[in-house]
Amino acid sequence: RILKLWSNGFSVDDGELRQYTDARQQEFLESIKRGEIPQELVADARGGEVDLDMEDHRDSEFKPPPKPKYIAFSGSGHQLGSPTPNVVGEGSNKSSEKTVNQSGGSIVAKQLSIRDNEATTTIQVRLADGTRLILKFNLTHTIADIRESIDAQRPGRPYSLMTTFPNRELTDNSQTINNANLNNAVILQRYK
Repeated sequence: RILKLWSNGFSVDDGELRQYTDARQQEFLESIKRGEIPQELVADARGGEVDLDMEDHRDSEFKPPPKPKYIAFSGSGHQLGSPTPNVVGEGSNKSSEKTVNQSGGSIVAKQLSIRDNEATTTIQVRLADGTRLILKFNLTHTIADIRESIDAQRPGRPYSLMTTFPNRELTDNSQTINNANLNNAVILQRYK
């Protein structure tokens, strides 16, 4: 750090001018007169060493340093993916949502009946294209029901479904969500 003494005050580093007569600066100046590092600079160091150099400019007045000129970035950038993933959800008791596929055509999803008198769960599917689906099921629904919901909203190429931890592939389409331990799970779609 550099303490600069001017004819009309003092400054620390390239900071603002502090008046010698300002009552708030008296403790700082008294520490300097005693040969001590001012408490303000010790606190800024957060327990580290403080090196303080002094420069005598008392024969000239303080002039604020010129403000840096900011030049806007003029290059080009590249965006990778979407800043926030799209979320498509099945939230109603009977899902018959109309979604738009990537080619712009609309798809009407198969009606999946959610039974209110049975336990339900929400499964988040992270699709291979980077989007997410939030799907609601009964615990008695199967892996095949998950696949049908995905296919209804994102038809296309063959894929596999994976759990996140432990990482395993969901291959038994007849297995229930409860038996597969997918209650409130996140599963990943991977293209084959």
